[in-house]
Amino acid sequence: SNRMHTINGYMFCNHPEMKMKVGQNVRWYLMSLGNMVDLHTAQWDGQTVKVEEGKTTDTVTLLPSSMATADQQPDECGMWNVHCAVGMHKAAGMMLKTTIEPSDDGKCWDDFSSSTQHVYYIAAEEVEWDYLPSGSNQCSRTDPAEGIDGTDRVRVEGEHIGSKYKKSRYVQYTDMSYTTKIPGDINAGLLGPTMRAEVGDTIVVLFLNRLVERAVNIFPRGVNFGYWGASAGVEPSNFSPQVYVWQIKKTAGPDFDSGADSRVWTYQSTANVGSDIQSGLLGPLIIYKAGTLGADGI
Repeated sequence: SNRMHTINGYMFCNHPEMKMKVGQNVRWYLMSLGNMVDLHTAQWDGQTVKVEEGKTTDTVTLLPSSMATADQQPDECGMWNVHCAVGMHKAAGMMLKTTIEPSDDGKCWDDFSSSTQHVYYIAAEEVEWDYLPSGSNQCSRTDPAEGIDGTDRVRVEGEHIGSKYKKSRYVQYTDMSYTTKIPGDINAGLLGPTMRAEVGDTIVVLFLNRLVERAVNIFPRGVNFGYWGASAGVEPSNFSPQVYVWQIKKTAGPDFDSGADSRVWTYQSTANVGSDIQSGLLGPLIIYKAGTLGADGI
């Protein structure tokens, strides 16, 4: 196809250099034009923006022929991508690069040297996942083999392979030996373990990729993930975990006037844009206001 998914007519960070400084007030004017395939979600890596009513987010959804305004106050030096979070659009090059320089007084980032650390030992593993473990429609109590209710697709016949699929999952372990698993929340299903931290804390992830012949990673949204190259894939290994350090800045917490003491972000693999999330590499990251996370981590 000759269809181009671009930002202002540029692909794969060929957009003219966009520079800003830490603490500077930056306003983004966003618009999307086109037809049914032009459903876009602007996403800021490593940074957040404020939208309507002061809500903090790292994404802005745009329908065709729609417009939006987002205000950013950069809070960390480095090179950060802004891209469309729709997988096929990002893979086609719909992204630009921003360069954030120190503020006029030389500030580059917040000091997390004395912050509380939360350490997670996480492995990406292949599992056989059953989408219909009971074998029947538990909403209507019918046999899938009988139905016109959509569950007939789980039969093993012709092009149908049944309800069991090979999936990838993030699995939590007790320590760096990666031998004893920590049971996940049964209600979370296929999702990875719930990570929790307060504003001002640091999350350290020791990540082991146990998938065969497939590079993946673990990449957070809304928080400081350390460096621009952190989205690179990690090659399979049973012995050498990749260390990620995520710093929980103030903008990752619940909005000041929301009345909530926590908010949810996600972590996911971004090494293979079109397939990693669909394969199951996704989990919740809950950030609390300072002083509200209990000693038991809840």
